[in-house]
Amino acid sequence: MNTITLPSLPRQQQGAVLIMGLVLLMALTIVGVASLNNNTLQSRMAGNLVDSTLAFNAAETAARALQVSLNPDNGTRSSCQGQTYDGTLGSASCVLDIGDSANGRGDINWMENTTYQWWTDTSGGGANYVQGYTGNYSPTIGGKKLITNAPRAIVEEHATVGQYGQGLTRRNLTTGTKYYRLTVRATGSSDNSVAMIQEIVSKHH
Repeated sequence: MNTITLPSLPRQQQGAVLIMGLVLLMALTIVGVASLNNNTLQSRMAGNLVDSTLAFNAAETAARALQVSLNPDNGTRSSCQGQTYDGTLGSASCVLDIGDSANGRGDINWMENTTYQWWTDTSGGGANYVQGYTGNYSPTIGGKKLITNAPRAIVEEHATVGQYGQGLTRRNLTTGTKYYRLTVRATGSSDNSVAMIQEIVSKHH
């Protein structure tokens, strides 16, 4: 008598492979999202660095141009009233008398009490003392400037040191050195990035 063996029925699936696949897919999704967030953060950091570099370079450019435009033979003023300068050699620039108590600047550190709105205030704030730079302060891409706002600066005569008895062949000249305090404020492609430079500059005459 022959015995017939029937095939066994397949065991019911428990879904373990599906669960493992979903777990692996979730892990890969988390890694991908984290990598995307990291790339986005690095991109923003790079953009902020570029923007701050643009602001600093603009401030440096304006400061160097302002040094060129200083003329020790020019006197000081009580206000600038929106004067501009382009850094042309020998061009006049507005020089304030440092510590001028008659105009609210009796303290040598009077700018410490100013705010960022003061620099752009046209209704009586920085408009009376700040000069605008009109020279080549910004690189361009496709004819569009990367920096939208021009740098602004304040120049104050800090001190004068005289030197007497300089004998020349046919005449005696009275010479001296004037020291100026330059404060320049510049922005990058937006007002969110600001660079400020303050330096002491000497000019001989």
